[in-house]
Amino acid sequence: NIFDNVYALGNPGGNVATFSRGEITGETENFQYFGYPLYEEDAIIFQHNAPIERGNSGGGLFDENGYLIAINSAGDPETLDNKDLIPHNYAISIDEFMKVLDLDE
Repeated sequence: NIFDNVYALGNPGGNVATFSRGEITGETENFQYFGYPLYEEDAIIFQHNAPIERGNSGGGLFDENGYLIAINSAGDPETLDNKDLIPHNYAISIDEFMKVLDLDE
């Protein structure tokens, strides 16, 4: 849900197990990153503002109960490079990610 707290875990820039808190700021079911579709279908993507750095892609995004809800996938380059701006980061929902792992399709 929008404004739910989320927690990003990753290993950017050689750091080990960085942890940051933010909120879900948006969700879309028809997301294309810079005009490119993700996988064969449009992916369900969460937008969040938990501070992350380059190298966090592939790290988990967790809810208040510690459940993995998404995989950090991308960040808006403008907000990654300017610490004065509120981050706009994107994570593919775990349900969408699990579809990618389904080898039966």
